Amino acid sequence: DLNRIEDPLLRFELDRAELVPGQAEKFNSLAADIGRLQSQAEGLQKNVRLEISGHTDGSGTEARNSALSQDRAQTIADALAARLPRWTNLTIKVVGSKERVREEVTEDDRATNRSVTFRVVAIDAQ
Repeated sequence: DLNRIEDPLLRFELDRAELVPGQAEKFNSLAADIGRLQSQAEGLQKNVRLEISGHTDGSGTEARNSALSQDRAQTIADALAARLPRWTNLTIKVVGSKERVREEVTEDDRATNRSVTFRVVAIDAQ
C-alpha cells in the first residue's frame, strides 16, 4: 500500500486548485489505499502521518506559486478528510516550484509539476 500511496501524482489544472479531468479514479484508489493503511497501522499500534506536498510549474511568481501550492494540497487534504473522517494526521507541505517533480523541458513536464505528492511517515504509538 505504501508504494501505491506515495507513487501517484494527482494533477491539477493550470493556475488552479482543481484536478484535471480523469483524476477522480486515481483519487478514489488513493483514498481506499490510505483507509487500508490506517486500519493496518491501528492493528500494529503505529501512528501514521500523511504529508501532502503541493507543487506548481515554474510559471508565475514565487508568491503565487506558494499560494497555489497551498491551495492544491489543501484541496486534497479536505477531500481525504471528508472521505476518511477518522484520519486526523494530515500535514501539508508547501513547495511551489522549488521542488519540481520533473525538470521542465516539455509541456507534459510542466503539467506533471502541477500536482500533489504524498509521503507516509509511521512512528510507534506512545
